[in-house]
This record gives sequence, structure tokens and C-alpha cells, in this order.
Amino acid sequence: MKRISMCLFAFFFFLSLGFGNSITVLVNQKTSNAEGIFESSRLFEDGVINYFFDSGFIVTNEPVCLEKDFLKAEQIALDEAQRGYLEFLLVFHLYLDAENGNLTEAEWDLIRVETGKKIASGKSLAPEVKTKTETEKIIKQFAEQNVREVLKYVRK
Repeated sequence: MKRISMCLFAFFFFLSLGFGNSITVLVNQKTSNAEGIFESSRLFEDGVINYFFDSGFIVTNEPVCLEKDFLKAEQIALDEAQRGYLEFLLVFHLYLDAENGNLTEAEWDLIRVETGKKIASGKSLAPEVKTKTETEKIIKQFAEQNVREVLKYVRK
């Protein structure tokens, strides 16, 4: 009896792994004259990845890229997602103030990896950050807000 229950447990465990959603995330930082990645871009990416993971997704990511490297980075991300048999590629375009690195806007495109076709997109304005101490919290909340929008299309 114990052996049967262990086999059933293993069967359902591995069955659930096969039906989990999988996604890879690419963040494109769009800032004029920026040569480096701003901390707010990394915080946003971290918030997105954590929210998907906490929602039960298999999540991978590509390094945050600058606008000048975007086309190459997007193709690499799509190729890697296809090799890894992932379902979706989520591309975020983050617009930042070049002087202080604050987020101003986020646009996203959700791509089905199998076909390479965009299946959804969205755009939202970032909330204003008034003090340095609240920056991380606000960026995380903004990332989560965007993921909740994406989830409407992933879980159909």
C-alpha cells in the first residue's frame, strides 16, 4: 500500500510539473545617453521574476539590456526560450529619466515562443517616487501591477 501511494504521489508531482506555465523575461532599458543599467531597472526585473515565481511559474531571464543592444538581446532570448521549451517570452521596455534613473513608464509585449508571435501588449505609467527610502517598495509594486496585467493573457 505504501508503494502504491508513493507511486501515485510521484505521478501527480511530475504531472503537475509538465503543466506549469513557463516564461522568460527580458527587460530593455530605454534611456537616452545611458551607458549603464540603472538600479531601478534591476529592481523592476527582480519584482517581475519574483511575482511570476510566487505564482507558480517556471521563470528564466536574460540580462537587462540597453536600447542599443535590444534587437540582438531579443533574438537571443527567443532562441534560448525555444531551446528550453518555454511557453512565453515577456519583453519589458522601461523608460527612465536619464538624470536620476527613476522609472517613468513601462511597456510590455507577450510573445508565444512556439510561434514567435506577439499575443498581447500593454503600457502603464510609473508612480512617482517622492523619497529615496520608498523607491524599492514602489518599483516592486509597479512590477507586480504589470505582471497582474500579463497574467490575464497567460492564463487563458
